[in-house]
Amino acid sequence: MQKIKKIILADFDGYCLNKFLKLEQPSWTKVFIYKMIRKKNITINGLKIVDIRHKLKEGDVVEFYGCTTLSKPTKLESLKPLRVIFESENLIIVDKESKMPVQEDDKHPFNNMNNRLLKHLNYSKEEGWKPVFIHRLDLNTTGLLIGSKNYQTFLKLNAAQKGLKIKKSYKALVHGHIPFKRREISCFLLKKDGRVSISRKQVEGAKESKTIANFLQFIPSINSTLLELTLITGRTHQIRAHMSYIKHPVRGDQKYGVEKDKKKFPYPALCAYRIEFSEDIGLEEVRGKSFQTNDIWFEKAI
Repeated sequence: MQKIKKIILADFDGYCLNKFLKLEQPSWTKVFIYKMIRKKNITINGLKIVDIRHKLKEGDVVEFYGCTTLSKPTKLESLKPLRVIFESENLIIVDKESKMPVQEDDKHPFNNMNNRLLKHLNYSKEEGWKPVFIHRLDLNTTGLLIGSKNYQTFLKLNAAQKGLKIKKSYKALVHGHIPFKRREISCFLLKKDGRVSISRKQVEGAKESKTIANFLQFIPSINSTLLELTLITGRTHQIRAHMSYIKHPVRGDQKYGVEKDKKKFPYPALCAYRIEFSEDIGLEEVRGKSFQTNDIWFEKAI
């Protein structure tokens, strides 16, 4: 290892030190980064730093000992191109297909939406902050994703999500005939071992969840109802768990329901089809605008 000196660019203003070090040294584990910081092996502007979440500022000089030899570059050019719905200097909205994870995992370390975004933007490590999608969709959930091209936009989009200034609507095909035109579904979700359990009352570790469900169409031939669902909160598997909770599970969902027609519905009939931005979101290019996809696979099946 040798001494490395980095000057913080505007894109990293407000970025956490531990995340910056992970970006600079991908082989470093979280434990190793914390150890390096706590042992005062990292300096900023000549001062030793012990706070792992120290916020960087533009112009800061960060010095540490690390590896300057880059690992073999990943061949991003082999990945499929993105289906772009909208793109500006700061952000991008794309349409995700099924069987495609947003983030890397043990089964998909390379072929994922985040890496496809890097390919689309011709990203190189020297550019600094790594563009990323700001939210997730389940592996087999199709639909719209918002990606940030720089850190400042990432912060604004995250704040907008928390402030409920980004409205996300889904379409879903569910079992049975829905007896209502509109309903707010509210309960508590507890995540454990890759799925969530549902409770009417608050229990330790559970988080409140709310979804607005609107009736669109009943299809008698397959005894199913098409719904529009708008998230008030954004919990893991929220819509799928909520539909199971009201005894109308999503077609094709084997985790929270039972699907007999696996040929027609091989995975959950759920699509994040529409995104709306409020007038006060703070990003001029999407202020007051909405975007949607009409490529909804299960609507073609009915």
